[in-house]
Amino acid sequence: MIGDLRRDRGALLLVAVLALFLYESRAVGPQYDDAYISYRYAANLVAGHGLVFNPGERVEGISNLLWTLGVALGLSLGMGAREAGHALGVAGGALALIATFAYGRAGVRREQSAWAGVAAWLVLASPAFARWSTSGMETPLFVAAVTGALAAEAWGLRGLATALVCVATGVRPEGALLAASLFGFRLVTGGLRDARAWSSLVVYTLLWIALTAFRLAYYGVPLPNTFYAKAGGVWLGVGAFFALVFALGNGGPCALLAAAALARDRRAWPGAVFAGAMLVYGAWIGASPRYLLPVVPCLAALGAWGAAAWWSRRGAFAALAVAGLAFAALLGFFGLTPPRGEGLAGFLAHPARTAGVASEREDDRRGELLAQSRVQLLRERAQPVRLVATGAIGAFGFESQLPILDILGLTDPLIARSGPPAAGAGFSLPGHQRSNAEYVLAREPDYILIGRGGGALPDSLVPAGAAIRAHPDLARHYAWDAEIIGFRRVR
Repeated sequence: MIGDLRRDRGALLLVAVLALFLYESRAVGPQYDDAYISYRYAANLVAGHGLVFNPGERVEGISNLLWTLGVALGLSLGMGAREAGHALGVAGGALALIATFAYGRAGVRREQSAWAGVAAWLVLASPAFARWSTSGMETPLFVAAVTGALAAEAWGLRGLATALVCVATGVRPEGALLAASLFGFRLVTGGLRDARAWSSLVVYTLLWIALTAFRLAYYGVPLPNTFYAKAGGVWLGVGAFFALVFALGNGGPCALLAAAALARDRRAWPGAVFAGAMLVYGAWIGASPRYLLPVVPCLAALGAWGAAAWWSRRGAFAALAVAGLAFAALLGFFGLTPPRGEGLAGFLAHPARTAGVASEREDDRRGELLAQSRVQLLRERAQPVRLVATGAIGAFGFESQLPILDILGLTDPLIARSGPPAAGAGFSLPGHQRSNAEYVLAREPDYILIGRGGGALPDSLVPAGAAIRAHPDLARHYAWDAEIIGFRRVR
């Protein structure tokens, strides 16, 4: 068996990529602020308060139910929330790399398995994978489930593929796009009389019915509150630009090779349709790279299929196969910005391979430190705090465990169903369009943790903060508190 492993170049490449990924991910680093929203839900569930952000308020301010339950399991076993999220992320990232290899391997001959190993390396090279695999978010687990389902389908393991589609949907609602791509492919290729295709669709429909019934019974609405808070209000051109930039730096050059795979093997179609659907969906909602990351293994694996086919034809086609994957790898490693000046060893060993990714991780660290300093200051003041209003509800909410009013509406149904303060006021960050200053100030929070305005970023990016600063009740009842970097109620 060891001899077979040594002869299987693809397996050796996979072992190497897993070793590097696990080495890079060995330490718990700074985590994204939204990760702490799931951590607070999980902590409240374990503490007996229910699956809620604020005890007593049943609002589904998460869209990653299965992930949050996984964190809750880690907490119940004695782990810290950050450690549980990191462990789940690393496990999901490793499984995503294995699934990418399996997906790529399904479309090449045994002697061509090295191409599948290259596909796994392309995923590791992706700046988006480097950013989100250890951020505390559900992204790597979702990517693993999606890629595993596509790989299982390509290998003819329909039952496993259906189960993984259900897992993906439990992790993120975008699993519905995977279900439509995969089950639609089964019906198109097998015909409407294919009983096995219909049975899978029935199983999946029952899952949606169960999820909807749970939400109606527990939260009183059929969809997560995050849908109402984030949907709509994005300029399509801006969303399309985000999707294009993401594709360029995260495996996009594999698209030509993937097209070659589509021309020769119909098993490539579910992955290609899903990748296309995700990019269109991302353009529509102005999605950040973490939503689009599942596209990367699809492009990498199908690119490996096409590269293997072109390599077999020799000559110019072989050169194009190598050039396509090499170009994708270079864009992935270097991104759209130059790497940090750490030398080759630091460049390969550091999980943040580009200046952009490193900057985002530093932003996470600053956010964690700011939240901790605010919580410590409030404890030192030893004054009762009834309610805090803020947009960065994650780390501060988790560390303080105080009642939180989310001015962006993720955990507040009324704000989630409010619109921006004025139509056409300017471009707002996707998912940050909601605002209701009148309602926020009427709740009389003890602190409103927003900046004073006038910074480098225009107020239109997050209209909620600008609307609160412009409301006359802020000046009437609040004073700027430089220590806590926010406004404190004074009368």
